[in-house]
Amino acid sequence: MTPMVDVTFLLLIFFVVTASFQMQKSIGMPMAPSEVPGLVAEPPPELAELELRVDQAGTFRVLASQWQCETPSKQTLITQLKQWRRNRPDHASLLVAFDENTRLQSLVDAMDAGTLAGFQKLRVQSFTEFP
Repeated sequence: MTPMVDVTFLLLIFFVVTASFQMQKSIGMPMAPSEVPGLVAEPPPELAELELRVDQAGTFRVLASQWQCETPSKQTLITQLKQWRRNRPDHASLLVAFDENTRLQSLVDAMDAGTLAGFQKLRVQSFTEFP
């Protein structure tokens, strides 16, 4: 009986030492708005960033001054964002606004589409309900 207990403890120690523990990667969620004024000034209206809204159903709506588009698929969204970037190469920021009940996959698709379209700055913001 004693040798069996010794072997059990040795196996237990072996598995604890050799087990690999990994940190899970996560997507940072935006913080609640603060009462302290921000250090970054709002951009002028003519240089306002492009806004990409994702609703509960996973539909993407691209909004900008003088232009708006709605698309249900990621591939079409990438095409629309690339077209917008081609016409305005000096605009490099994208605001991804999503409903609180949006599926995480839709949010990741929106952020991925922005990156593939060539946006260097992505901001993520949640809303309780869209206007």
